[in-house]
Amino acid sequence: MNKSRTIEQIFDSYLQTLAVNRRPGTLGRYQSTFRGFLNFLTSHHPEVRRLSQLRRDPHIIGWLATLTSFRNCSRIHQIYDLRRCLRDLADEGRHGIRENLIVRRDFPQQDKYLPRPLSPEDDLLICDQLRKRGTLEATALLLMRATGVRIGECLNLSFDCLRNLGDDQWAIRVPLGKMHTERLVPLNKESRGLVERLLDLRNQAPAHVRESSPFLLLRKKGYRPCWRTMNSMLRKATRLAHGSVSHITPHQLRHTFATEMLRGGASLPVVKTLLGHTKIDMTLRYVEVSQVDLQREYSSARANLANLYQLPNHSIPQNKSVHPNVGALDCIADAMHFLEMHRRGLNNSKQQLTIQRLINRLMKVASKLKRLNSPVSAGG
Repeated sequence: MNKSRTIEQIFDSYLQTLAVNRRPGTLGRYQSTFRGFLNFLTSHHPEVRRLSQLRRDPHIIGWLATLTSFRNCSRIHQIYDLRRCLRDLADEGRHGIRENLIVRRDFPQQDKYLPRPLSPEDDLLICDQLRKRGTLEATALLLMRATGVRIGECLNLSFDCLRNLGDDQWAIRVPLGKMHTERLVPLNKESRGLVERLLDLRNQAPAHVRESSPFLLLRKKGYRPCWRTMNSMLRKATRLAHGSVSHITPHQLRHTFATEMLRGGASLPVVKTLLGHTKIDMTLRYVEVSQVDLQREYSSARANLANLYQLPNHSIPQNKSVHPNVGALDCIADAMHFLEMHRRGLNNSKQQLTIQRLINRLMKVASKLKRLNSPVSAGG
């Protein structure tokens, strides 16, 4: 009975089992992978209707070739999803699936993306423009910059996210986000004021709107429109700032926060907790030295060396006995020496004669240069 089921039917059944213990986002990713693989088989190998008919070449290799237009991270996800499915189904022993249809070498190398923090100058200019705007979206962006939360986490902040930890210490409770972690992010006086400003803006909305939404940022038109409005607000503030940045995303505010913390002396475990990372490898990306830091450290090191050591003076001493054109005469002498060495290595008599003529010309130039600005004799 199982052997008569098509690949599409078996995949649908597999997805139903995944739905029991997988998150909706993960389930959607598997669905997208299966749909792409089935579309490939329908277009290029319509005769393949059973899992037992699958071969590494040409079926799997052909499908892998269609993934080259995707980014490596997307390709890795799709290859992993299909390999996991085929292995799980092979363990059932009912579908006649061949071994090693997908092997380790099929996975591309993971892309390495470095954070893109704003420069201190652009950071100040853009934040100043956001403060001038003073709107709900602008204040939310400033809170993202002050706490390093993701835009999705910011939009999901509850209206009671502010927490008093005692002794005038405050934090915000960041709900489950991308990494499915919950955390408390400390607030200073300024960032606490941003939360209170958002609460004031929220209280200005009608009572029925406030009561129908548990979020700090009221989503009058939904999640996606609010997300787009914040993006638009940040781009507008960037244009008005007239800095060196032409394109910016809200996530760069998070990169700027993390880089600032590390430059200020925060340890990696602390930054990892602040950002809500599940692995330290994710935080280590921020340790990469930026060009600004490199130039600053280089200039500081050179300044320290200048203070510790007396660097030698390579300037030519001004001695009256030295001919004023000694530098030019030395260059001509060197040129004559190299030309003579080159002439001796030539076997062509015509070329040797040409080199000799050039040497003679340089000798005349040196002779005239010696007479130029020559010291006047005492009796003259």
